[in-house]
Amino acid sequence: MERDKMKIYMYIDESGVLHKNDYYNIFLFGGICFINENLRNKCKWEYGKRELEIKNKYPNNKELKGNTLKNKHKKYLYSILNGEKTFIGKVNINKLKEIDWQRKKSIQKYKDWFLMMLIKEQVNNLIIKKEINVNEKNIFHIFVDNQNISIDEKNNLTKKINQEFFKGKYNNKKEFIKPIFNQFGKIKVKYVNSETNELIRAADILCNNKFNKIKEEKSIEGKHVIFSHP
Repeated sequence: MERDKMKIYMYIDESGVLHKNDYYNIFLFGGICFINENLRNKCKWEYGKRELEIKNKYPNNKELKGNTLKNKHKKYLYSILNGEKTFIGKVNINKLKEIDWQRKKSIQKYKDWFLMMLIKEQVNNLIIKKEINVNEKNIFHIFVDNQNISIDEKNNLTKKINQEFFKGKYNNKKEFIKPIFNQFGKIKVKYVNSETNELIRAADILCNNKFNKIKEEKSIEGKHVIFSHP
């Protein structure tokens, strides 16, 4: 009998502005990964519970975002993530040569590539730890904070991850690069409004925490996976 397909959930938000004149020269993606539905639901419930405890402190806020909360409340929410699988992607803007800053599509294309590489880094880390099996069918549910981009641009991320994970691709020398997984699985990318998703808001708190550390010239090293470019 075929084993059940493994479901992996990721929730991702961003912090900073990917612009050549950005003051801090830093752009971040931050994500939380769950390797089963029970762990995902437990964290979602706990995060929502803590939000309700402090919601009355911010009566004018539609949602509790990291840039509007007091430090003690940010720490209270962030502490939920201490035992979770988190990952951080850091772009050093002033070193970038891959973007034509005059073209919006060029900026979005880079963001898609970078996010795909960050997700790949997280997945490779789980494979090394034997938490994901490359010989099983894996289904990835990836939730990203909603962006003002076209449907075609949203589909690009799904296509890029599919190539890396399940289909394989050809490099510039026309050499075939094998996919990460030996079994064909599924990639489901969904862009969601953070107002309606507790775990996207949790990813926002994660991003906000790391972005503020970078601004204060503190280290963001920790248990989480970090992918930096260039």
